[in-house]
Amino acid sequence: MVSLGKALHLEVNEEYVVELVEEHSKDLTTEDLEELKKQLNQERDKEDKECSSEEEDSNKKGRMPTGDIKKNAALLGRVSVFGYKVASQQS
Repeated sequence: MVSLGKALHLEVNEEYVVELVEEHSKDLTTEDLEELKKQLNQERDKEDKECSSEEEDSNKKGRMPTGDIKKNAALLGRVSVFGYKVASQQS
C-alpha cells in the first residue's frame, strides 16, 4: 500500500497504513453490521429523496401550459416580423 501511494505521488506514512490495516482486520460484531446497514439505508433514503426532488424540479421547469406556449409563439412571431422589417429598412 505504501508503494502504491508513493507511485501515485501521495504522501503516505507507513505507520498510518499499518494502523488502518489493523483496524479493518478485526471482525465486525452483529451490532456493528446492523449499525452499518442502518447507516447505508439512511444514506440510500436520503439519496432517493434528493433524486426524486431533482426530478420534480426538472419536470416543473420543463412544463408550460398550452396557453402560455401559444402566447410565446405569437410574441416570437411578432419579434421575428419586427426584426425582418428593421433589417429590411437598414439595407
